[in-house]
Amino acid sequence: MMIFGVVASLLLLLSPVAFSQDSISANQTDSIKMIETNTPQNDNVITPFDVQLINSVHHTGKGAFENTFSMDPENGKEANVYVKNNGSATIYIEFGEDGKKPIESSLKPGKQKNLQVYTQKTNSYKLYIYNMDGSSMDLQVSERQF
Repeated sequence: MMIFGVVASLLLLLSPVAFSQDSISANQTDSIKMIETNTPQNDNVITPFDVQLINSVHHTGKGAFENTFSMDPENGKEANVYVKNNGSATIYIEFGEDGKKPIESSLKPGKQKNLQVYTQKTNSYKLYIYNMDGSSMDLQVSERQF
């Protein structure tokens, strides 16, 4: 019984999260990374102590989506921005630290991207989403800091 307890304790301490090199915070420098995901995100799940910087938004229409928000590392050094394209046209995402050159990416209809942010200082970020053909957009966007 005692051996089982020790093994169980070691398994909890040595979880895969501790060894994850894919984590954006593994670099320990301010960074942004975009990942296309196939798994839908559940925006209705609220984790204690998470800060919702962009509450879940359903954006429809021909106009671009734009949002600026600030991240304070005292609220957590990492954030995830979720963008899902429910529309019929490819959309284009520009995201980055406000006042600096953003990273750019496209997102095909029915696809979703997760923009991972890691920061060690207070920064303001800008998210800008548009399409090039003027068609109506249908987006779901949310952001949480942890």
